[in-house]
Amino acid sequence: MRPSVVPMASPQQDCRMEEARVQSTEGGRVLLQTAAGIETGRRAVSCLVNPEPGDWVLLSRSQRTLYVLSVLERRENEQAEVTLGFSGPVKLTSPDQVTIRSQSAHWINQETQLSTRQLSVAATNLDAVSDKATLHSGTLRLISQSLDVISDRICRHARTLISMVRGQEVRQAHQLSEQVINTHLQQSKQTVVDARKDLRMNAERIHMG
Repeated sequence: MRPSVVPMASPQQDCRMEEARVQSTEGGRVLLQTAAGIETGRRAVSCLVNPEPGDWVLLSRSQRTLYVLSVLERRENEQAEVTLGFSGPVKLTSPDQVTIRSQSAHWINQETQLSTRQLSVAATNLDAVSDKATLHSGTLRLISQSLDVISDRICRHARTLISMVRGQEVRQAHQLSEQVINTHLQQSKQTVVDARKDLRMNAERIHMG
């Protein structure tokens, strides 16, 4: 027995595409110069390039509304800055690698969060400016041919601090204070203490020799 299939007719809206010139923009509304005259359209979600006055755009006309689908050309300068605009949050998803190539890149935003398993940064010159920076790391290793640290105040808190200098270590200070709770051990082949005025040693017992 063959089933009886009755097709259900659905109303179809007449939709066609045409080209027009942008007169002005305000938010998601675009004022257009079409063959019918001056009309107002809406920017489609898929139109990522912000239309500018003078742009030649592709339209979709239907009974419901007039949509700007894409920007075809820019009349004044084709090399002018192109702005991508979105009406809400944007997420970029790719199962493979994402590559961005440009001569220069600028990021301007209020907050940036980066979560990654591995981060590699290679730069000839690196400048970082911040009012406050905090770094949390299980293991941190810094390798540098030359390191200059300029600061008004430096505080170091460590359970064990090991410093190994293969060459020469020079310390210059207006005043140097050292406080050792238990034992202060100094071993050297030759020790020279040069005091311009006074040399004072206070101890209950002093062993020399």
